[in-house]
Amino acid sequence: MHGVFTTYLYANYLNEPSVGTPLVVSILIWIPLGIVAGVILNHLLAPSKQPESKDLVFDSFAYALIFGCAMLSVVSGITTNAALLISLASGFLFIIPIARFATAFKTAKARHPELRETSDQILINALLYLPGLIPIIAFLKVINVLSADVALFLFSFVTFDFVLIAGLAMIASADEMIKEPASAAEGATAPAAPAAPAVDPIIEFLNSEEGMEKVPVDVAPPPKPVRAVPPPKPTKPGSGIVAPEPPKKPGMTKPETEVPNAPARFKAPSKPKKRF
Repeated sequence: MHGVFTTYLYANYLNEPSVGTPLVVSILIWIPLGIVAGVILNHLLAPSKQPESKDLVFDSFAYALIFGCAMLSVVSGITTNAALLISLASGFLFIIPIARFATAFKTAKARHPELRETSDQILINALLYLPGLIPIIAFLKVINVLSADVALFLFSFVTFDFVLIAGLAMIASADEMIKEPASAAEGATAPAAPAAPAVDPIIEFLNSEEGMEKVPVDVAPPPKPVRAVPPPKPTKPGSGIVAPEPPKKPGMTKPETEVPNAPARFKAPSKPKKRF
């Protein structure tokens, strides 16, 4: 629809040059396209969670301001100096989403390996860098490097490439996302492999009745219980049986029987010799 409407306006411009080239309409379509690109990038770089509302509002406002300035710079009734300042502002403002999303893309690839797929990288790079060509073309038109006809062609060409590349990359990414759940479902419904037997077949055969008959097993008879020896009875005095003495502890000797109050034994001194 944008291409048909732009072609109609350009045909009127060729028939009546005083109307002016439809450059404003060519950039006007980029205001909603930029907002859509910012929203899609926020969702792509945070696949596991919902993007915050403040980020969506900030990016939408930034893209609307960027392409609004680019559109004002190509208006025919504006002065050259004002158009130059507005186009420069549009280019410098585009650094904000590039710096923001490029940094977020590096972090997202480390956390989500699925973003390393070729289709996802093409889609993110197309959404991020292709819109930056619009402020550049507007600046070149303001400084008279490009004519109005060439600028109109480039605006339409960039718009066509943006829609084509982003659309094909979205289709490829959607196909990959559909194939992954399908392969996971097939793996879940696949029949499980037969489990290994819990019991060894040889042990199972030996434990069966047939194995018990064929394999002789020497079973030792259970040991006979040993009768405990009763302890010896203590002897009564006068029975004639002397009880055994208790064992002596080492280092102890039984003292000899001594008469109580017996005088100490002294050796008698020898008789002195008589000396004459």
